[in-house]
Amino acid sequence: MLVFLFIIFPENQAIIIPLIIFLILNSLFIFNSSYFLGDSGSIGISTFLGMYVIYIYNINLSDNNILLHAEDIFILMAFPGLDMIRVFISRILNKENPFKGGRNHLHHYLINKHKLNITLLLYIAFAFFPSFSNFILKNYASWNFLICLILYISLLKYATHDKINKV
Repeated sequence: MLVFLFIIFPENQAIIIPLIIFLILNSLFIFNSSYFLGDSGSIGISTFLGMYVIYIYNINLSDNNILLHAEDIFILMAFPGLDMIRVFISRILNKENPFKGGRNHLHHYLINKHKLNITLLLYIAFAFFPSFSNFILKNYASWNFLICLILYISLLKYATHDKINKV
């Protein structure tokens, strides 16, 4: 998402570059297994990204130069949002606390199947394509959401394929 925002809004590089550098350095520490971001870090970064997207949207509205529409934001957040909704509903159906943490998110399944760096590349590629497509094809937000949904389901099926066969 940061790379997408970096490409679309190069005038805001002063805000995005430090965060990208932080995440790259953090990733290097994670790959060496000597440092972990934790809940506070991941929630802090996601809060920052959410607020930053809202800030860009509001700036664009006030300038009457709308580059980022509400549909763009929805598609940008759809991939992780679909995963959150799926996990929430599955926990309710299994009579589990939907707010308690677990290891049944898409990225957990991908990490069990691949190394962390492959998982990161797969997740980014699948989540980035609908956002990029929506930015290029402005009047097709419904189709781009459908693309996002199909990509999410296919990646989930791929990630859980071995798990389904073992049961």
